[in-house]
Amino acid sequence: MKDSLVARIVLSLLITIIISEVLITSVHSVDYDDDTNLDFAWEAATGPVDHYNVYASIDNNEYVLVGTTTTTSYTLTGEDNHKYRIKVQAVDAMGNVGPMSEESDTVICRLNPWDVNKDGVVNETDLALVLQHFGQAVTESIEPNPDVNGNGIVNIIDLIIVEQKY
Repeated sequence: MKDSLVARIVLSLLITIIISEVLITSVHSVDYDDDTNLDFAWEAATGPVDHYNVYASIDNNEYVLVGTTTTTSYTLTGEDNHKYRIKVQAVDAMGNVGPMSEESDTVICRLNPWDVNKDGVVNETDLALVLQHFGQAVTESIEPNPDVNGNGIVNIIDLIIVEQKY
């Protein structure tokens, strides 16, 4: 009896060690999404992974468990003008958890980004805001945000997008 208990403890520790850290690949520091389906993906952890716990931070608040998945992706439902980041943790079939991943890039949910001043209508005011910041880099989430396409600089593309929606 004692030997089987020791064997189970050792096996449990080995399984915990085998589950490696989950790697979330980051390409940009801030990404924009123009719908409420915010898709996150990561590389699979090595070892006997049963599922992943997914934790989210909204607007730089604490991370909270928002769900689990058996795949290496998760979709959060976002709300306009909120920032989202996730961390994930691999879990094996016995409930042993691996280390928490690094945080993902920030994703900002921006519905109708061409309505720059968010007054519900696209008009000359939105065009003026883009022109006012034309040629400027946008490195942080600013409001109103004239970087309509989210590429980090206010340029002709932003102006064309607003004009087409006008």
